[in-house]
Amino acid sequence: MTEALSTGAIPLRREFKYLLPPERLPELRERLAALCQRDPYAGPDGSYLTRSLYFDARDLRLFHANEREDSKRFKARVRGYPDSPTAPVFVELKRRDGDVIHKVRAMLK
Repeated sequence: MTEALSTGAIPLRREFKYLLPPERLPELRERLAALCQRDPYAGPDGSYLTRSLYFDARDLRLFHANEREDSKRFKARVRGYPDSPTAPVFVELKRRDGDVIHKVRAMLK
């Protein structure tokens, strides 16, 4: 069995998603660079791939809650970064209540 190295609750946050025209991306990246640190596992262009394995009940109730955009729902998943052999792998529980997101995760060996 794989042993968890560390666990932690990620602070509650509000999550909103917006679609922007591609030509706005350079400006957005420049502005965010002053506020954020680059992920250490990102590639030279700042991007990386993620691979997620989602868990669900036989009736796929978690999937369907997400598809319906239920205001209260959760996800159970394992997430990794396949292009970086040294990047961590996490087991995550992510819960949404309206626009408030709560995530707990454990890093695996």
